[in-house]
Amino acid sequence: MSGSPEVPTINYEAFSAERQFVETEFGRVAMVERGAGPVAVFLHCFPLNGFHWRYQLSDLSDIRRCVVLDLMGLGHTEIRPGQDLSFDAQAEMVLATLDAMGVEEFDLVGNDTGGGIAQLIAARAPHRIRSLVLTNADTHDNYPPALGVVHEAATQGVLADEFVKYLADPAAAQAGLSGLVFEDPGYLTPELLEIYLGPLVKNAERRENIHRYMTSQDNAETVAIQPALARLDVPTLVLWGSADPFFGIEWAYWLRDTIPGVVQVTELPGAKLFFTEERASEVTKLIRHHWTRKEVAGAEFDRGMQPAR
Repeated sequence: MSGSPEVPTINYEAFSAERQFVETEFGRVAMVERGAGPVAVFLHCFPLNGFHWRYQLSDLSDIRRCVVLDLMGLGHTEIRPGQDLSFDAQAEMVLATLDAMGVEEFDLVGNDTGGGIAQLIAARAPHRIRSLVLTNADTHDNYPPALGVVHEAATQGVLADEFVKYLADPAAAQAGLSGLVFEDPGYLTPELLEIYLGPLVKNAERRENIHRYMTSQDNAETVAIQPALARLDVPTLVLWGSADPFFGIEWAYWLRDTIPGVVQVTELPGAKLFFTEERASEVTKLIRHHWTRKEVAGAEFDRGMQPAR
């Protein structure tokens, strides 16, 4: 299946007006929800926030109660000083937030770090997952070498300063960061850049949180869940952009070969890491099909739909 980058639609004021906060032991978790029916939870990527899923929030709300959360250390979620920001803690936060909302079962969708956290949630609470969608994401022991520079900047306490420079010079962000994660570097407009990076650098505490978010990541967390993933019989769709310099296509097939619930792998030629936003309409159609296929309703999986490796 092919697609092309879409022009970003910015209606952030309306999105922000819908933001609510859920009180948990981890802090006040920012979230936006829309629609009715079974709950679907969307987990965003680093260094973005729930606005990343705005198109799915709107376009899938006819068949789901769509919930987008801001992860701890990112977006508008308010955490206590020193809060653990590891993937394990993020997974526990998501489950605690859903508990506070009275949600037991849910569909789960994740991209990038959100996809890694989604795997931990599914491994930890498979009985709560109706279906799973995984896109280019942290998987097993794959923490891309290209992010070593980002990790080092966070370790030295200067990553937030780099974000401030990008906010002051959006053209530099398009020339550097944007081209790595979007097919069209111009997709990252100054307005979108402010929406994503602005909350991360607005005060000293949030700047420190972004450093701790990055330095707390440890792939031992994702390696440890391989046995649980090998027992995961939840209907799972794997969507993978083929031009992502961080998460190669081989990881899509690692997931297919590891998770018995995978019903399909769909490659998106030319797509990069944040294709879930840049190719939103294509992604939305694929998710809708996954949710409405007979397997999600409990019938036998159609193994024949998996492409040969």
